[in-house]
Amino acid sequence: MYFSYEDLGKHELVECPECGMEYAPTLEGDAQFHRERHEYLDGIIAKHGFIVLYEERERIKKVARKTIANNNSSLPEKQDAAHSLLKCYFARSIESMAEYYQMHVDLDTFIAMMLNNEDIFGKDTELYNSLVAKYGKKEGIQKGMSYYDPPA
Repeated sequence: MYFSYEDLGKHELVECPECGMEYAPTLEGDAQFHRERHEYLDGIIAKHGFIVLYEERERIKKVARKTIANNNSSLPEKQDAAHSLLKCYFARSIESMAEYYQMHVDLDTFIAMMLNNEDIFGKDTELYNSLVAKYGKKEGIQKGMSYYDPPA
């Protein structure tokens, strides 16, 4: 649902402390869209146990990439960072599916699918091999991609 700047200008915008969405609660269509977004996010949390919203995902990914690239990071630190990074890709993949989020694979399966790409962590074969030992590798996400696309 789209609103003109004129419509929105007549209503005070608020930011939801739970989902971060900025909306006009006195504009019924906008308020309805916000309620539907919460139902959607609640459904994701019920199925997968968590959701990481955009701003938080970007912050986590930035820190994780730096840790993985840092030659002074220990293998356990890199493993934790890689898990955080893959969890962010997972959350983004779920959000991209909109109302089809229930068809998304679980986190461990998603990670195994992402690990089907040997180049995912560049030349850090120690990190890659340690994650493959933990999660395995599965088909399902094309090389160079980070979104799950359920089979038709």
